[in-house]
Amino acid sequence: MGLSDKTKLNWTAEMDESYETLKSALCSAMELAYPDYSAGANRMELSTDASGTGAGACLTQLQNGVVRVISYASTTFSKTQQNYSTIDRELAAIRWALRTFRGFLFGVPFLLFTDHRPLVYMHNMAQRNSRIARTMSELAEFDFEVRYQAGKDNQIADTLSRLAPALPSHPEITSDTLPDGLTVLTSVEGGGDALPKSLFAVLQHHRGIHNPNLPAPGCQTDLRQQLVNEVLKNLELYGSRSDRSSKNQLQLAALPGQLMGDWALRAFSKIYSLDVWVHHGIKYPIIHTSLENPSNDPSKRVHLQCVSGVHYNPLVENRFYQPLLENNNHSSPDTSLCALEMSSDEAENYPDIQVTLASEAPLTSPCSCPGKS
Repeated sequence: MGLSDKTKLNWTAEMDESYETLKSALCSAMELAYPDYSAGANRMELSTDASGTGAGACLTQLQNGVVRVISYASTTFSKTQQNYSTIDRELAAIRWALRTFRGFLFGVPFLLFTDHRPLVYMHNMAQRNSRIARTMSELAEFDFEVRYQAGKDNQIADTLSRLAPALPSHPEITSDTLPDGLTVLTSVEGGGDALPKSLFAVLQHHRGIHNPNLPAPGCQTDLRQQLVNEVLKNLELYGSRSDRSSKNQLQLAALPGQLMGDWALRAFSKIYSLDVWVHHGIKYPIIHTSLENPSNDPSKRVHLQCVSGVHYNPLVENRFYQPLLENNNHSSPDTSLCALEMSSDEAENYPDIQVTLASEAPLTSPCSCPGKS
């Protein structure tokens, strides 16, 4: 209510009634409705809103004189999106909401409500704003009418857009957090697509530098499906169970946005005969390989940066990269012991070095990231 700590609050009967009503509403079950596509049905209404940290959306329809909720959704903006201007964040919220509810809205007319009045005229603004022009091109497959809705009447979408806290401030990927000779190839947004996007990026770069004839999928979505298919064909090799539930979980991982486990790295190594070196900010990388021993040939490996155990960024290696040298000062190259040249007995003396073979670490195993269990 905006009162200071020293202000005396007079609790009234009206406040008490409002409090009890709120408690009852919170305890009641929320019943969602199915969309009504009959000839005389009202158009569905999609309300969207964006805050500084995320976006929210609510899909409703007037049925039998009552506004029924069909679905809610909310998302967190990436660090890049959080730096967008207000109108660009609102556009990002609209694009995300239409992709989220595409299954409900594709092929039917609907109303799109926004509390950002300029977007009501975005058809005209598209001629002057390239981002709006791209958005309109992306949304051309939908049949909708944009209407303004004041913020006070758009409370559901507004609340959903503020559910997500601000993204944690992870340290920037710089030369201080990566070994010398490794740099970020391209920035990848967080989420379930970060791993396949990063693998696709390093694969494309590897083909351009080392092996142009290496067959590759057309996009990261095709690569995702390829990795899932590889594991489904070799369940025993990847330590996966063959029951229906496990297979269904794998098939679900083929959908965009779904998180993929370390099995994707091992499948990538198996398909393309490339070692995947994952750098977690510790002294030595974790190597995912389908070979008996990892290769010391730069043309046989790719690098990824893992942030917080879940987010990945593609890395590129240059000639200054010194892989896994146990002697930190590098002052005596003749006596430096490279992990790639160790026998299994010697490796036991260097517990920081971790090598994962394709036949190890089943899909159901805990995360292999440092500090995770």
